[in-house]
Amino acid sequence: HGTVLTAEVAEPVTVGQGKVDAYRQLIGQDPPIFSAGDSDSDLDMLDLTRTDCLTILVTKTMEKFQGLKDRLKPDLNIIHLQRPGA
Repeated sequence: HGTVLTAEVAEPVTVGQGKVDAYRQLIGQDPPIFSAGDSDSDLDMLDLTRTDCLTILVTKTMEKFQGLKDRLKPDLNIIHLQRPGA
């Protein structure tokens, strides 16, 4: 439909802090009541979530989960889901 792929990057870039920037631009300043992620690039968005709400972190191993969890604010309500076949 007339879409052209170029080297130009559309802002905001939704990786890391860019996810937070996009959320604030499109949704607003109130923190989310739910977030989910599965990689380092999701941590900024997960950390934005209200602490009285739900955050889901999906990883292949418990070690990866613990490593990511340790980088988030300590009072988040985090549920860990482990990917099958890990």
